[in-house]
Amino acid sequence: MSPSAVSSDPQSSSAHQQDPASLKGGIVSLASDAHHAHEEYQYLDLIRNILDNGEHRPDRTGTGTYSLFAPPPLRFSLSKPSASSSSTSSTSDPSTTSTSTAQPSQSSSSPRDAASDTDAQSYTPILPLLTTKRVFLRAVIAELLWFVSGCTSSVPLSEQGIRIWDGNGSREFLDSVGLSHREVGDLGPVYGFQWRHFGAEYVDARADYTGQGVDQLAEVIDKLKNRPYDRRIILSAWNPADIKKMALPPCHMFAQFYVSFPSKRPAAGARRRQTATTTSADVTRVSTETAHQLPQQQQQQHHHHHPAETPTPGSGTSTPVPVPVPVPQTQDEPSKTAQESQNRKEERGVLHCQLYQRSCDMGLGVPFNIASYALLTHMLAHVCDLVPGTFTHTMGDAHVYLDHVDALTEQLQRDPREFPTLDIKREKGGSIDGWRVEDFEVKGYSPHKGIAMKMSV
Repeated sequence: MSPSAVSSDPQSSSAHQQDPASLKGGIVSLASDAHHAHEEYQYLDLIRNILDNGEHRPDRTGTGTYSLFAPPPLRFSLSKPSASSSSTSSTSDPSTTSTSTAQPSQSSSSPRDAASDTDAQSYTPILPLLTTKRVFLRAVIAELLWFVSGCTSSVPLSEQGIRIWDGNGSREFLDSVGLSHREVGDLGPVYGFQWRHFGAEYVDARADYTGQGVDQLAEVIDKLKNRPYDRRIILSAWNPADIKKMALPPCHMFAQFYVSFPSKRPAAGARRRQTATTTSADVTRVSTETAHQLPQQQQQQHHHHHPAETPTPGSGTSTPVPVPVPVPQTQDEPSKTAQESQNRKEERGVLHCQLYQRSCDMGLGVPFNIASYALLTHMLAHVCDLVPGTFTHTMGDAHVYLDHVDALTEQLQRDPREFPTLDIKREKGGSIDGWRVEDFEVKGYSPHKGIAMKMSV
């Protein structure tokens, strides 16, 4: 089917521009109208935009795609205030504000607003598991734990009935990409190896890499716990030196984490007003203190020798040019820093994740990737005692395979349902290692039925 056969929606992700009034804190509210009240519409609108406007391109698999480059990022809330906290707080639960009877609202404010308003002591974790078709949740969890373990063989997944990597680990495929020396299932230094052993020399999937390379995941956890303001909380799977050793280079390749402390945000406009007032006061103080801060001798020189004089129109006299005096630094700055550090220890941070994905299979891969990195963020928040905040998905080549067009056209006819909640069956803190599929309980997932799509290898 040609993309022109899909009806155009005037509110597609390219045409639907938010009014400035819907912006808060530089983040677009996803609920400026009833149609976009549910966060899943970001995904559906992007697919519609690709089908309507995507460029027809050949691809590595030989299937062909419709593609757009660098579409607007998708952003999903990972928590909401619990029923108990919202009932005793003036902040309403953003996920329970209904804006349409036909399309249930998932969030009536931007994801950042939801995370900011969440009571750090009482919140409900949300898993953005798409509902317009069933997502293979057991495979999402198993693959994520496989990444975390650092494993590079597809065999352990296959033994659990998870066959999503079987095609790339097959004898035929490995031979076709110049990896005929690898045994079946050995994918090379893919995601988990880079997460846990970045820079180590890859031998094969059976080798023991304990203590080798950089354990990026451990470093991320250390920074989240001890240096949450660090701007280098990065998890990278893209290692140019190892690309040719991989059965498939990483598609989701780079994640950055950010810990927010909502109490540090001023009320709307307060900082601008404070800055304007402070600037005005500083100018006045400098003007009035200039004469008093100049040495007496310098004032006498000005009086007797008149340096740098400017004639006054209509008179024979001149006016000395004011000498700028720097505003002295306040002596209480160190104490402020110490106080902020103490406040941070008393306040639970909110964890946000942004993923950059270079190649995005909108039909099969992206629903999986959204759920996977949302779960990873939940795991990190659990280990580091943080509140799950938001997941932002930034894409490079966002594409629909030609043989997925009919299936996605069917999916576009469906209305999203409420995202499920997540309960992690482990004590707070602990290690990122040793987790099991049974540690995750997803509640309230009631999607539409599955839609079959072929995976291009």
